[in-house]
Amino acid sequence: MWVLGALGVLAVADAGAMPVKFALLGVAGINVAAFHHGVYRSVARWDRAVPPPARARIAGAVSLVVWSGVIACGRLIAYT
Repeated sequence: MWVLGALGVLAVADAGAMPVKFALLGVAGINVAAFHHGVYRSVARWDRAVPPPARARIAGAVSLVVWSGVIACGRLIAYT
C-alpha cells in the first residue's frame, strides 16, 4: 500500500508548480538561516524609534515575496 502512496507523491512532486514551490521553500529556509545567523544577532541593540537595519528589511521583503510565491504555487498545483 505504501508503494502506491509513494508513486502518488512522485507524480505530484514532478508536476506543474510543485518543483517551483519546493525551490521557493528552499529559498525561504536559506533566508531564515541568513537572517538568524546575521542581522538577528544584533536585535537587542535595535532602537524602536528608528526603522530596523536595511538587511532586516530586505530579509522581511524577501520573506513576503517568497511565501506569497509558495502560496500561489500551492494554489496552482490543482490546475497543473
